[in-house]
Amino acid sequence: MGKQDLVSCITTALNLFQEVDGGIKISKKKFRVWRETCLSVLKNNRPRTTGKNSQNHYINGAIQLIANETGETDVGRTKLICKYEAISAGYPYRSIDGNMVPKSEAEITVKEASILIETINRIAAELNIRLEGKWNG
Repeated sequence: MGKQDLVSCITTALNLFQEVDGGIKISKKKFRVWRETCLSVLKNNRPRTTGKNSQNHYINGAIQLIANETGETDVGRTKLICKYEAISAGYPYRSIDGNMVPKSEAEITVKEASILIETINRIAAELNIRLEGKWNG
């Protein structure tokens, strides 16, 4: 969860609470709305999945396959190309000395990993590379 998202959830919560006769009160309806909003923010901002059948597994397997099918010997270069392509779709990056540098997968959220996966799938399709069933992805 980003700092701004956390601040927003806390600020919203504080605005919902009312001091009544020396105690604090909140309506159940307002609490449910706040809870659902914060849970949604948390869900979309959790780290990308890892392990077997995970986003991380898919990303690395698909990139390895694209590299193999195109004759690229440097899988890291293939991954970097995919990440640069994904930036236009919303993949996160840092600006270093005026250059866009894509974030490492270790730093991305589930949502951002999905952007990278969609980009990898598009690139594979453009290259007529079938990804499904080639590794456990």
